[in-house]
Amino acid sequence: MVTRRPPFYVGFLLLVLAYVTAGKFELSVAFFHASASAVWPPAGLALAALLLWGIELWPAVFIGAFLVNFSASGSLPTTLAIAAGNTLETVLGAWLIGEYAAGPYVFRSAQSIFKFSLITTGATLVSSTIGVTSLMLAGLARWQSFAPIWLTWSLGDLVGAWILVPLIVLWATEPPPSFRIERVLEVGLLVATVIGVGGSLFFGEIPSGMEYLAIPPLLWGAFRFGQRGAATLAFMMSALALAGTLQRFGPFAMSNPNTSLVLLQLFIGAIAMTTLVLAAVVSERKEAEEALRGARDELAKSNQELERRVEERTADLEQARAALLEDIEEQKRLEEQLRQAQKLESIGTLAAGVAHDFNNVLNIIKGYASLLADRSDTAESVRIIDEAVERGASTVRQLLILSRKSEAALVPTSLNDLVAELARLVVQTFPKTIDIELEFGDGLSPTLADANQIRQVLLNLSLNARDAMPGGGRLAFRTKIAEAARPDSGGAAKQTYFVIEVADTGKGMDESVRRRIFEPFFTTKQTGEGTGLGLAIAYGVVQNHGGFIDVESRVGKGTTFRIYLPAGPLEEQLSMATILRAAPAQAVRRTAVRRTVLIVEDEEHTARLLKTVLARRGCDALVALDGAAALEIYQSRWREIDAVLLDIGLPKIPGWEVMRRMKEINPAVKIIVASGNIAPELRADMHRVGVNEFVDKPYTFDGVAEKLENIMAAA
Repeated sequence: MVTRRPPFYVGFLLLVLAYVTAGKFELSVAFFHASASAVWPPAGLALAALLLWGIELWPAVFIGAFLVNFSASGSLPTTLAIAAGNTLETVLGAWLIGEYAAGPYVFRSAQSIFKFSLITTGATLVSSTIGVTSLMLAGLARWQSFAPIWLTWSLGDLVGAWILVPLIVLWATEPPPSFRIERVLEVGLLVATVIGVGGSLFFGEIPSGMEYLAIPPLLWGAFRFGQRGAATLAFMMSALALAGTLQRFGPFAMSNPNTSLVLLQLFIGAIAMTTLVLAAVVSERKEAEEALRGARDELAKSNQELERRVEERTADLEQARAALLEDIEEQKRLEEQLRQAQKLESIGTLAAGVAHDFNNVLNIIKGYASLLADRSDTAESVRIIDEAVERGASTVRQLLILSRKSEAALVPTSLNDLVAELARLVVQTFPKTIDIELEFGDGLSPTLADANQIRQVLLNLSLNARDAMPGGGRLAFRTKIAEAARPDSGGAAKQTYFVIEVADTGKGMDESVRRRIFEPFFTTKQTGEGTGLGLAIAYGVVQNHGGFIDVESRVGKGTTFRIYLPAGPLEEQLSMATILRAAPAQAVRRTAVRRTVLIVEDEEHTARLLKTVLARRGCDALVALDGAAALEIYQSRWREIDAVLLDIGLPKIPGWEVMRRMKEINPAVKIIVASGNIAPELRADMHRVGVNEFVDKPYTFDGVAEKLENIMAAA
């Protein structure tokens, strides 16, 4: 449902008035340059109006932008150029969203929201580039200030679109909310929570990192009230954050007010878009669950009809009826297993896709921030940006574990020592009413494992056990060697495993809960006490190690988790693990010969920065933004190309196919593969066919240049 469109002249006047009012207010906080504000809501207002009322309203955008900027720039040609850039940004964004991202219904799915973020990012760069260039040409700003003014301008437009367009469009296109008393009470509680948290975080003095406490209330709104709730709460939180920061309160308040607003806009844009995507994913999942419930009801009705007909048959068919019912139960069990497997695969695929795209974004931020690192006036800001990038990279690694596509850092590990170390931590931190028992099995030789990941699994199980024993009890850790068959092996022969048991005497769980405990987002805890991801990630960690998890539980009798890890001679495990890792390139002494590198990267900003870094180090760089262009360049110039830096996720022709064809052209080609999400099996295959080195995103650009120089010098 789209709200009724007003008459053209009414919409025209409303848009001009809203644009001028918002623009005049926001130019009052333009600290770095009079025409560039880090906060620019008119971009969002204009884009939302064109999406809802039509692109033909573009003259209103031009007039509004002209009136706002004339008093700021004082130059008629500059004002006309800025107004033209602002109008082009809005028209281009509205047209692309209408063509490729469902128009006013862009926020109905996670995929279209992702397209929205890309389109608005590109359109924003058009406006900022035209506007800042006009200021430089008119002599209203120095060319040395181009980059900071351009960054401030771009962030103001982009975050204005990310905050206001979802808010306006979702309220205009979705049906009115219901006013049930319990719903109204929950809304009131949620709004009060957002105001309380936002006031505490952004109108006081808090340690760095505490600002991320703003995210839980937004997640609450996303899970309970969908995309419209997420967009509304993100707007409220951003308004509180902006008001507090402008008054020099909160974690982003610094001596330079423009730097404060730039960092704040990065934070606001990230949390707003993340919660909006999460709300869309939750809505899509609810729709899928409703469809699944309908199918299950139909299946139940069919079963009831079948049973009624069987009961009407003669006694001679009773035995056949019993056998048929047994087959139906088996079929239902297999269908449930299939649904769970498909659900886990879908969520894992989504997590891997989000991790890949988020890694690209982090890589661009990290790279361009490094260009500012040597400047004293931005050194602190760059450090904070770098810390935020590292936190984001940590989140990506967790998503890759959930998607079963992360590579564990396997090293020889003593499971007995690992369990003993964790038990000491538990004894020191758990309530004294919980008795800790240890029982180590004999003959457990070191095995290949990622100690950090296994320790995290054991800690998660221990915390769940503690929560299941509020009045105290017994928590036991045991290790042993056992013969077992994998649950999904279809009755295959048993194998030898090292087993870690974590057993408690807590409340236990019934069979319906036990079957679902490894589902992502499933939890029996109260809202706010758990995300439902802990056991799903634990399951993914053990799967990545080639093992599996078994659980036994009875209500009132406690729960026992068993972690099965492959056992065998350490020499055999080491030989298997070696092929999953590419040997690191050895540093060699460089020569003065000028080298040429082909950069194959679909993120233009990343490619451009890599080319700059390589040029400073004395290397020529050729750039291809898709697989087809890469093959065309390499076919014609392979004799002068000394090395190739190749991304895997490429448009037109995938990176794996590009690498294969380059090998056909030149079997001696030197290739470094760069990606944020390479499955261990694919990494092993690439290493076998001749890939020289791997780099994981987000990476340091100087580090990549160093590896390129090493393999070229070795050649």
